[in-house]
Amino acid sequence: MGFRTGAYAKVWEVRVKSPKVTSLRISVSKKNRDTGEYDTDFSGFVSCLGDVAAQAAKLETGDRIKIGDIDVSTRYVKETNTQYTDFKMYNFEAVNDSKAGQKKPGGGQRNSGGGRRNNYASPDELSELETDDNDMPF
Repeated sequence: MGFRTGAYAKVWEVRVKSPKVTSLRISVSKKNRDTGEYDTDFSGFVSCLGDVAAQAAKLETGDRIKIGDIDVSTRYVKETNTQYTDFKMYNFEAVNDSKAGQKKPGGGQRNSGGGRRNNYASPDELSELETDDNDMPF
């Protein structure tokens, strides 16, 4: 299924590209009903655009976010016979940190975060998120 609005993600890397573009490497996992373990459903870069880019730039590796509005687009480059998929996030919400128990500060927009390549949240880290099993797609 990948990720959707309202899904929880872990930030692995933050790359500030410009004042209006910050790229985050995030991962989203879901619980496997058969094994009870968490499987990575999506891992990749998401661009935060506009005002949310500055908020995303303040995120740190290990932060957790609740995904807001996302746009997915594809483009095909005929000369190289290559298709690209772009993920653009327009808002997000910081999730309570288990250590601090406090929401990260943010303005009217929601906060977001970034990640590190080939690193995934452990089942223990994901189970700390406050989720309702009724919201799960499986």
